[in-house]
Amino acid sequence: MAKQERLLIVEDREADLMAYSRGLASDYDIVAARDLAEAKRADDERIGVVLSDIRLSETDKENRDGLRFLEWHRSRYPNTPVVIMTAYNDMDLAVQALNLGAEYFIRKPVNLRELRTVLRSLTERVRLQRRFAIVEERLRHYEPWEIVGESVPVRNLKKAIKRAAVDGQVTVMVTGETGTGKELVARAIWSQGPRKDEPFVPESLKRTEGSGGLIEILLFGHEKGAFTDAIERRIGVFEQADGGVLFLDEIGELDLATQAKLLRVLETRTFRRTGGTEDISVDIQLVVATNRSLEEAVSEGSFRKELYFRLNVFPIRTPRLADIATDIPALAHHYLGLLRAQGRTAAHTITQPAMDLLCAYSWWLGNVRQLNNYIEMAAMSAEDAIGPEHLPLEVQQNRPLFGEESATQISVAPEGVELSEILARTQLDYIQAALRACHGKKSEAWKLLGLNDRFALGRRIKVIAGSHPSLLADYPYLREQYPNLGSESPEDED
Repeated sequence: MAKQERLLIVEDREADLMAYSRGLASDYDIVAARDLAEAKRADDERIGVVLSDIRLSETDKENRDGLRFLEWHRSRYPNTPVVIMTAYNDMDLAVQALNLGAEYFIRKPVNLRELRTVLRSLTERVRLQRRFAIVEERLRHYEPWEIVGESVPVRNLKKAIKRAAVDGQVTVMVTGETGTGKELVARAIWSQGPRKDEPFVPESLKRTEGSGGLIEILLFGHEKGAFTDAIERRIGVFEQADGGVLFLDEIGELDLATQAKLLRVLETRTFRRTGGTEDISVDIQLVVATNRSLEEAVSEGSFRKELYFRLNVFPIRTPRLADIATDIPALAHHYLGLLRAQGRTAAHTITQPAMDLLCAYSWWLGNVRQLNNYIEMAAMSAEDAIGPEHLPLEVQQNRPLFGEESATQISVAPEGVELSEILARTQLDYIQAALRACHGKKSEAWKLLGLNDRFALGRRIKVIAGSHPSLLADYPYLREQYPNLGSESPEDED
């Protein structure tokens, strides 16, 4: 049963006050006041609706007490509605009351049925406003750009974001795979820095062949009449972001001519609109992002070396989801919390079997964006909790969404790689994934990995621990399953 709303009744006539109180007691928690002083003492933030006579005493010939209380109440609790009761000959005062913020006036003698209808409508509105306020508070708490996680890579990422945000001037280059949250980093820099009350302007520079001129207009704008279709002035993103943070994604897609103009802007902090003759100064913090190697682009001649050094002042790299697997539960619950705050799902938790599947899944290409999408998909069909049956089939079956496409992401850095370490890490990745999928049952995990017997799993981990002991620090779940890795023979019993 819903809690009763508190109704303040302000009425100087004792008989009327008792009649209203009795007639409305079944629907409201009644607070009674007989004059202006009592009404002020009784009025507080717990009052949901106010019902007040416009005349609060027989001697109130100047008709001020009811209006005074209305003004007093509205100045303190503007969202709490007031219904005014008035006699037939007080219509001018009723109009004044409406002008002062009263929601409704009702004539005396009061019809209780009419009064109940009016109060019920206002009460429902008050409750809806409270719900909206709760949703807004949740949305404020669950900011979409909040960086979630406590793994070492995420803690390092948060530290880097904080340094860039506090500085408020340094140019930041964010790199990382697709779906790792590069715009999230840019928004976090904006929201934590001194420019948070100024604009945040995100823009992607992904272009098609021959669109260099359009990108230039996007960045710097144009004057009216600059070209045939320029029927009015257009403001570019640099000008829109003045005072705030400008985020340019896909910076590696700029053509060489536009790169030269961007370099000039970074050197002088001034630019001209296309077709303009006036230098325009801007004060921004620039954050750029790319998922391609700008070093390679410089070597190939498709990206200007001078611009690269201007942009790469404070580099931040976003980790792959595979590198922060211990943060998957926190991320998944965070995304579910966002959906609940938006009123888009009734699901309030994720079952442990479903979470085990999410943790065991190989997030080849989609990274945190793919995890976000999968939680959204599951939440739309879940009732109280997200279970394994609500997750996409590829997660349930632990298979890549795009088959062998993940292999295309493999590259060898110019300084070379240590193949034995890569192979050891790959084995540990699959062993950990198999154990998670089997809920820690070693007697089942070895079968998923195609090993000869149940004890081969422990032997394989022992060999890797002996040749690459530092790798085990990245696999806390494995260390939980094999607490005796340092002993002569790790246990393989469940």
